[in-house]
Amino acid sequence: MNKKFFYSLFFVIIIFCFGSCDEENINTFKLSLGENVFLLEPTVIDTKKVSEGINITVFVLIPDDKILDRFEINNVEKELENGDVYKFRMSNNTKITASFKGFYSLDLAEGISVVEPKRLDLDKVKEGERLTIKAEVTGVNAVESFKLNDNIELSEFTYKLGDDKIYAETSFIIEDNTIVGLKYSDKFKIPPINFYKKKGDDVLFLKKQNQFNGENILIPNFVTIIERGAFGGNSVVNSILMLEGITHIEEAAFYNCSNLVSINIPKSVSSISGDAFKKTPWYNNINSEAVDGLVIISDILIWVDENKEFVEIPEGVLSIGGSAFDERSNLISVVIPNSVTSIGDYAFYKCNKLSTINIPESVTNIGKSAFGNCSKLANITIPYGIKIIEARTFEFCENLSSIVIPDSVEEICFRAFGNCDNFKSIIIPSSVSYMGFSVFIGCSNLKTIYCSASDPAPATTPEGWKNPWIGMNCSATVVWGYTGD
Repeated sequence: MNKKFFYSLFFVIIIFCFGSCDEENINTFKLSLGENVFLLEPTVIDTKKVSEGINITVFVLIPDDKILDRFEINNVEKELENGDVYKFRMSNNTKITASFKGFYSLDLAEGISVVEPKRLDLDKVKEGERLTIKAEVTGVNAVESFKLNDNIELSEFTYKLGDDKIYAETSFIIEDNTIVGLKYSDKFKIPPINFYKKKGDDVLFLKKQNQFNGENILIPNFVTIIERGAFGGNSVVNSILMLEGITHIEEAAFYNCSNLVSINIPKSVSSISGDAFKKTPWYNNINSEAVDGLVIISDILIWVDENKEFVEIPEGVLSIGGSAFDERSNLISVVIPNSVTSIGDYAFYKCNKLSTINIPESVTNIGKSAFGNCSKLANITIPYGIKIIEARTFEFCENLSSIVIPDSVEEICFRAFGNCDNFKSIIIPSSVSYMGFSVFIGCSNLKTIYCSASDPAPATTPEGWKNPWIGMNCSATVVWGYTGD
């Protein structure tokens, strides 16, 4: 065997070995294509042995009477390019599937539009698709329902407040070709957009010079606060329907609505201020709803029989409504359960025989004048958690000799302790950053006010305190920087 032949044979063997080794080092995977999924590139391939790193393009053939429901690679949904193509790099065993559904058309009446999904072909809406739609509310008639194909009514919907329009919004699942319309109420009117004002996270129903005078008024669910005096003196309104969403009904909101005989208080309401319903036929007849002398609506104590001397509020009541006990001249003692979190404005105003009451730690809000003119009240504890002592909260509590202000309190408002003649001394914690005018006006026997705040000299009051914050007819000495020693 000559040397030239030997070397040639050697190189052939080496090349064959290296080539075989390279093929063995290339990973291959399986490619499984479901029904209606076809390989576009490469055009020819062994799907049982696809080399790693190869670029693959597949095409989905969508039947004429169907619409794509899901396109998945290894059970993970993917979005097709141009509606029917998908490209990827082979990196593991890959299973590609496509599923289809029937489609229907959606015909929307004027003023109705689709909210979700945002991109939708109204002529090809996927069977089983959940749609959210909204309708512009025109005129003053409240919406009664959405209508589907004249034989289905969707009565569950919510109102939305836009920048210059009110909308009704609902959702449903498409199951057939569908025509969507709107049905308006023959009874209830909804005040137009100029009656509402956004304020932070809240929407207020406003008091207007020219009131909305429908006999039957619906207050939409986007309203959170009914403003003070909003309907005050309205002699036309006969019934009010408040939807869930309202949280606060302010002072005198429906005061002196002389024909108001029907009103509901939704569960969402957490506080009702003083005189909210006074001088209405509904409130004048509320005693007919009393149980053991108490009227409780939506977990709010609204009214108390004026003849009761001792009241134990049932567990589960969340709020004592404004004016609930006011001017109950026979009331001596009240037990408040731990479920109560709020005491409304004027709640116990002028209960001039009230001598004993507990305020549990669960209470975080006490309204203005809540205990004003409770002249026999000798002891009361402000619970930790109260941040504001509102205006006139304890004014004319003439028998109250002392009170502890917890260091959760940040504000003490106008005349909060005015004319508490029996006060001898009081401690103001360092947490108080605001003092209103005349907080201690008329406290003629108050000798010393101990303030944990540092001496504000040369200023006469700390920053954030009004001047005069003590008030007339009170000559108390102020000790600044008090530490309790």
